[in-house]
Amino acid sequence: MGVPEGRSCDYVIAVVGQPSVGKSTFFAHVTGELVRVANWPGTTVEQKIGIVTFEDKTLCLVDLPGIYGLSPTSPEERITKNFLVSGDWDVVLVLADSLILERSIYLPIQISEMTSKLVVALTKWDVTHKMGIHIDVGKLSSRLGFPIIPISSITGEGVKEVLATLIRVAEGKVRSNPLKVSYGLLDSYVNELAELVSDEKLIRLPKRWVALRLLEGDQDIVNFVKDRPDIIEKSERLREEFKKATGRAPEEIAILGRYEYATQVIKDTIVRVAVRPLITTLIDKVYLHPLAGPLISAITLFVVFALAFTINTGFPFTYFLRFLGLDAVADALESYNLSGLLERFFISAGENLRAVLGNLSMEVASLLADGILGGLGAVLSFLPLVFLVSASLAVLEDSGLGPRMVVSLHNFFKFFGLSGRALYPLVIGFGCNVPAVIQSRISVDEIERREIIISSPFILCQARLIVLLYFTKVLFHSNAVFQAFTMTLLYFTSIILYLLTARLVRF
Repeated sequence: MGVPEGRSCDYVIAVVGQPSVGKSTFFAHVTGELVRVANWPGTTVEQKIGIVTFEDKTLCLVDLPGIYGLSPTSPEERITKNFLVSGDWDVVLVLADSLILERSIYLPIQISEMTSKLVVALTKWDVTHKMGIHIDVGKLSSRLGFPIIPISSITGEGVKEVLATLIRVAEGKVRSNPLKVSYGLLDSYVNELAELVSDEKLIRLPKRWVALRLLEGDQDIVNFVKDRPDIIEKSERLREEFKKATGRAPEEIAILGRYEYATQVIKDTIVRVAVRPLITTLIDKVYLHPLAGPLISAITLFVVFALAFTINTGFPFTYFLRFLGLDAVADALESYNLSGLLERFFISAGENLRAVLGNLSMEVASLLADGILGGLGAVLSFLPLVFLVSASLAVLEDSGLGPRMVVSLHNFFKFFGLSGRALYPLVIGFGCNVPAVIQSRISVDEIERREIIISSPFILCQARLIVLLYFTKVLFHSNAVFQAFTMTLLYFTSIILYLLTARLVRF
């Protein structure tokens, strides 16, 4: 991992957290505008490095992709795992959601087994007490053995304390030992294997943790010690011996052990008080209902993205306005939208450029005005829609509606070899296939990403809609009902092709 050119980092901080934990909000609050954006080497996954100066120290915060645990299921999660194992960082900052600490504490516990250079921030602290959740932070930190600081990226509470603690941990002024979770019978196997782990390149990783991950069948760690066939051979032998002795896989026992440990710690440090039902309860009942949930989720997505497309080009609201007989309003909306305004700007700029250079050379003027400037305008015309779609997805994710809709529709998409996340590209594709393909990066694995990339072009986008509308009006000019039926049938056909193509790619 490199740091921004022209800047030196006193300390590199790996910022980790589960999805929807508030990591992006924290990162934006702390770093402000000072962010370097690139791609992780060999991937299309975005890499963000933020620069923060605090107490005369320059901290480089590496915003790692969200991860639930150290057993990655997607390319993004594997990037995070590999950076934690072999990246050039000084301290790991793990963000845990204080509202669902029973689930979000698992990741800090897992990471604390591999490093003592750890600070945990409990996010959303400004609403924790309002939700009837009372956490004894001091006791929790004492039990787990690493600094824990409650923060709110909205109010700024605790943010400076986090930065100060990161510096103290990096400087060695705050010390802790890697956490040791008891795994019962598995511990004897871990200790036996740990005696072999002495390679110099593993020096920053605790021997116990390396041995445990090998017994869990962590292929990334197996590759990490590939130069030591004796370690790999013994780990495989011990792994089989454990399975025969207990009838269960080591990774199963390890996961249960961590959850049992987390449950006990949470039980001793958190008190929940009953509060009046919040709107989230109603939202859960509606969006997670087995019958109404999928329908309401589809309607919500249609409304959200229809609004985004309307702001961008006026479609599809203009057709509704024309149906009501408000042609003047529809025409105004088609002219004064983001894409329309951007197009008018480039047309005006081209005309002015042609007027200035026309007397010198019509060929040069045409090249610059029609070729370069016109081509630039055509390319940039996609940006407003991409921005609006990304912003809409961010709102859905941060509001909590996105995950609920994904869960609600997961069973339907699962039949076609997709996950619920495939819903986003499908809906976005009705506006434009380009951002639909871009959103394939949210896929759960590489196969699903390939499915979405190949299937998305079958979705009827806005550009093809105009052509199809023309043909339906020409072919069925005297029957408006049949025109509407034909367009609806074409839309359903495109959805079916999207799903069937995905299933074919899966196989």
